[in-house]
Amino acid sequence: MTTSDDQPTPGELPDYGSVPPPSPGTPSASEAVLQQNKKASWSLVLGIIGLLGLCCTIGGFLGIPAVVLGILGRSEIEASNGTQTGSGMAIAGIVTGAIAALAAIDVLIVFAVDGSISGNLTVG
Repeated sequence: MTTSDDQPTPGELPDYGSVPPPSPGTPSASEAVLQQNKKASWSLVLGIIGLLGLCCTIGGFLGIPAVVLGILGRSEIEASNGTQTGSGMAIAGIVTGAIAALAAIDVLIVFAVDGSISGNLTVG
């Protein structure tokens, strides 16, 4: 026996083929599921690794793909009509990537002007 709102009474099984009601806290089929933008995530990861890799000089150049992925991620997020998140992560990736790339370029310029990586080292 069912109640007036077609819910089974306690202890009664629903009719075969009927769809059980959604459990509390689960989104319905009409609600969009938000997804984290992957390019925004990778932008932030590469930007942070680029900053940490400045001691190796080459690591700083990971900032270039971080900036590119951050820009692409932001444009995808804006075009998704609210189904993707991660705009702040993309901005953070752009900023950390730009700092890492500029610092790596500065380090290379200093090395080029100085003429050596090890400084003023004399042999003999």
